[in-house]
Amino acid sequence: AAPPQPAFVGDVERLLADQGRPVEGLQAMLVQSNHNVRGRVTYCHFEPGRSRPSHVVKLARTRRSRDVVAEEARGYQSLTVRSEFVRRQRPRIYHLGEESTFVLEEFVVGRTLSTLRGRPVYEARALDWLEAFQSSAAGGPLRRIDLVERLRRLAAATKSEPFRELANDTARKVMGGEDFEVAEVPVHGDFTASNILLDGNELCVIDWEWLRLGGWPLEDLWWYLIV
Repeated sequence: AAPPQPAFVGDVERLLADQGRPVEGLQAMLVQSNHNVRGRVTYCHFEPGRSRPSHVVKLARTRRSRDVVAEEARGYQSLTVRSEFVRRQRPRIYHLGEESTFVLEEFVVGRTLSTLRGRPVYEARALDWLEAFQSSAAGGPLRRIDLVERLRRLAAATKSEPFRELANDTARKVMGGEDFEVAEVPVHGDFTASNILLDGNELCVIDWEWLRLGGWPLEDLWWYLIV
């Protein structure tokens, strides 16, 4: 028997219709619950007659998670205005209604980079993507004191001990060196091999939940190397 379908499925169908991609009869399957982190629930959506999911929906279930979704929507929309590169990525649609608040992301069927470890050609493509992403909407300069502050915030926010040690160690080295400036860049925030997919020959980066517009260039690279 098909599992009971949540009420927001109708909202998703209407949203897709408004985008010129009408789909009726979607089936939603719960794949992950993150109540302990941000009060989010993740569903995969299946179109009628398709065995593979076509969309992923992250549903906000608490006031805090709804605020996070709203902030993410503003950040992503601001970035797409500034960057043609990001506009060409897989589209995300935000629904910030009173009854349900969610992110709708087109589902990419492909192999994650984590299953292709040891294949340098694919890793090189991922790092080329990262460089193009950072260059697409570079901001103002980060001084040494700005960079140290961001490093310390990163160290305090993460539960990854290697990441925390690296951030703190880098902050100490930056403070001990000569003054300098680097460009502020957009940060994906979860640039790991599990979120980098190959859809045929196309490389796609998914899961923009931790997007920030003002970060420093090595942050995403750290996540990629450590995680």
